[in-house]
Amino acid sequence: MRLDHIDRARAGLRAAPRDLTPSRLLGAAGVATLIAGLAAWALGAGFAALWLFGVAAVCAGLALPLPYAVVSPLFIGVVGWLVDMLPFVILLGWAAVVLRWAAGVVRDRRLPRGGRWIWLPVGLAAWTVFGIISVPSNELKHFVLLFGLQGLASGVLLIVVDQLGSFQDRQKVITSLIVFV
Repeated sequence: MRLDHIDRARAGLRAAPRDLTPSRLLGAAGVATLIAGLAAWALGAGFAALWLFGVAAVCAGLALPLPYAVVSPLFIGVVGWLVDMLPFVILLGWAAVVLRWAAGVVRDRRLPRGGRWIWLPVGLAAWTVFGIISVPSNELKHFVLLFGLQGLASGVLLIVVDQLGSFQDRQKVITSLIVFV
């Protein structure tokens, strides 16, 4: 643990400025786009506000630590409700979180942890794919949307099983969900 700031304070020196890490920059971009989205909504530019809220959800999903990032789309989705697109904003945030986690798994060249829990999303995806047998051709767009939603739900489930193994991480997610509700 670095205590340089304490030594500098004792010597009467100013503390060094904090580094601009990508996480901090993404967090600042998320706050800026959230404020810009609220301003656009207040000015009646709902379409611009929708996309600004979506960018804020993506920034939050990429900037926050993973236990908080899993829950952050719910909080950002509240402002998506202002433009009647809460599900879209939430899904953009969760897509960013799932892609962030998947990139880490690929980068580490490993399979997700979780033992038999891995088979639950695989089974759900297979069950959804078998649904194409009963979908008429004019409803194929809706089926693709359903399959995408299933992919996101499966990804979030795999994140929880893979990354939230410690009690502290699970406690962070549960506390965040309680605050949201």
